[in-house]
Amino acid sequence: MFNISVPTSSGEFKIDAKVGETLLFLGPNGSGKSRLGVMIEAKRLEVHRIGAHRSLSMNTKVQPPNLEAALNRLIWGHEDGRGNRAGYRWHSKPAIAMLSDFDHVVAGLYADENEVSVQHRRAHLMDSTVLPPATKLDRLKSIWDDLLPHRELVIQAGNIKIKSDGSTNADYDAAELSDGERAIFYMLGQALLARPNTLVLIDEPELHINRSILAKMWDAIEAARHDCVFAYLTHDVEFAATRTTARKFAINSYESGDQGEQWELEEIPADTGIPDEVVTRIVGSRLPVLFTEGDAGSLDVAIYRSVYKDFTVMPIGSCDSVIHAVASMEKQKTFHRLGCAGLIDADGREDRLIEHLKAKNVHALAVAEVENLLLLPEPFEELAALCHFDKAESSKRLNDLKQRVFKLATSDAEKYALSATKRKIDQALKRIGLKSKDSAALASEYQIATAQIDPAQIYGSLLSEFRTHIVKGEYEKIVALYDNKGLLDVAAECLGIKSRSHLQDLTLRTMNTRKGYSLVDAIAKQLPEIEPKRSIGVLAYGSLINEPGAELEKVIARRMSAGILTPFRVEFARSSNSRKGSPTLVPVEEGQRVKAVILVLQDHVTMAEAKDMLWRRETRSRTGNYVQPATPNANTVLVKEIEQFHGVGSVLYTSIAANIAEVSAKKLAELAIGSAEAVIKGELQAGRDGITYLRDAINAGIKTRLTDAYQASILQQTGTADLDAAIAKLTIPEPKEKSA
Repeated sequence: MFNISVPTSSGEFKIDAKVGETLLFLGPNGSGKSRLGVMIEAKRLEVHRIGAHRSLSMNTKVQPPNLEAALNRLIWGHEDGRGNRAGYRWHSKPAIAMLSDFDHVVAGLYADENEVSVQHRRAHLMDSTVLPPATKLDRLKSIWDDLLPHRELVIQAGNIKIKSDGSTNADYDAAELSDGERAIFYMLGQALLARPNTLVLIDEPELHINRSILAKMWDAIEAARHDCVFAYLTHDVEFAATRTTARKFAINSYESGDQGEQWELEEIPADTGIPDEVVTRIVGSRLPVLFTEGDAGSLDVAIYRSVYKDFTVMPIGSCDSVIHAVASMEKQKTFHRLGCAGLIDADGREDRLIEHLKAKNVHALAVAEVENLLLLPEPFEELAALCHFDKAESSKRLNDLKQRVFKLATSDAEKYALSATKRKIDQALKRIGLKSKDSAALASEYQIATAQIDPAQIYGSLLSEFRTHIVKGEYEKIVALYDNKGLLDVAAECLGIKSRSHLQDLTLRTMNTRKGYSLVDAIAKQLPEIEPKRSIGVLAYGSLINEPGAELEKVIARRMSAGILTPFRVEFARSSNSRKGSPTLVPVEEGQRVKAVILVLQDHVTMAEAKDMLWRRETRSRTGNYVQPATPNANTVLVKEIEQFHGVGSVLYTSIAANIAEVSAKKLAELAIGSAEAVIKGELQAGRDGITYLRDAINAGIKTRLTDAYQASILQQTGTADLDAAIAKLTIPEPKEKSA
């Protein structure tokens, strides 16, 4: 059993893994993945870490030492084994050193070959029936030949050659392999040479390796080493999705400070009801997720990605899959920091059902299918403009399209009504809730329920409604109902474009270019406005860290601090009236980003409630609600919002204008001392003075450009050795002498 303990701002995050299991840590660049690998390696001797920075220079003519020395060179960086691995193997820079050990890999494989050959010769002399055992090179060759059947490894005594399938050229040295091929050989060798019961830790396992064989290679390596634990450190969501049996962890941030190294990470849940590869992509996205119908290469997904840029658009097939995914994700608290929504085709759904789905954050298109959006007047005219037609010609071609759509709709009215009737019957059948407890009651209940579904009445009503829209010339309503994929061919003809596919190509080519902005805007107007449910946090970068107030304290679910800095500059630039002039931290243009804490609120707290509580805390009000002021002044407390900050959907913070004209260390010290003197006079509550505020900020790791000079000035003006002494001197009354 391997026990890994990762320090976080909320304590030790413990991970246990048995031999044969796989772990995967997924995080973006800068999230501390390599540092995490270094920390794990430093705490355990039975760890073999393969760094992301690795040299792939291969020498097949190395002279191997004995097997034990070869393995020690590979694992520890020197022949004696154990000892200072960070110094020998990583040159005292374990997170960034270039790992140049390909020679050790080759030497280790040769040494194993020699060792096994000698042992087999001795066994064969005693018993000629003993079969030769497979060496690590034999196993490497077997996996290699399966992965790269056109590049056969030829193992020779003291050399390795490559034979190209079908080539008349002579074999060539393995040192001449491509970067990708050398990376495969290197990774196979590293994994096969690892000692049993080892945690094999691979940083960036996807580096240099062709994606078409990447998953197959690691599958084969894991299968060959059931006696080890494999742990991957990667930012590659696609690779992470291939590790279907791995326990996965998302790394959100990292910092190294006075508290030591800390990571913010969470386990990616399994058994969510959502496919594992989808879950991995969700966690890796760090944006709200929009589940849609279709597949990744479809026109509708390309349109959604152009319109909903603040979402990770994730196509997952049918409308039922979309509805199920949204419901499943809502049940997983791990995902609440992201938020999700769904978008499905209208499919003739009744308004009542559409509103019911909307309440569950699943939205329906206003048209039968997404391609019909391009037939609506404004998007069609934008397409006409892209085809270099002027407004008059565009209008003429739009009228031509309308007439042709009406003509097709007229001839297809009965076909449409039949198809729509089938959908309505299917929807009605799905809504039947059978609750009977015996077969007779079930049969009766079923007959009663299905008797209420009248196909003839549904068909007649739909046909009549459709024909009425045609007679009235209600083009948009026809486009909303009519699910004929051939309509896009008609639109292409009206624009003088060769075919439906060419029209789709034009749309896809231009949507994400400057020329296509107007087209995207026109399409966006026809799509629903979608706001996902998001996790809410409060950004604390001053006294709020330790003093959130009773109201906020009750609804804080957790605190995040690792690697979090304010996204704006901060300084002690406001003299607070409620603190008798004490300098406080506020956003400024000339300042410094400082360490902060995100107070993540409980799921039930709404955005309005969060804003109200934060505003009341900052204004010291017991009642009242936050109202966004039309014309804020110098004393207005503004509540602002940051979207998707450190994986939290919406993070609130307060901003109030600076009011200290000359922000200098001397001036700040004078104000802080003045507020401390107000405490001893009984004019200010103890602990709310400026010196205490500064001390608490320093203890929380907050340091602005002026912090050091500000502190030094206080100590100089008060003649004290530290801030605690200054606080005691200025705020605690001297004991009165007892009378004789």
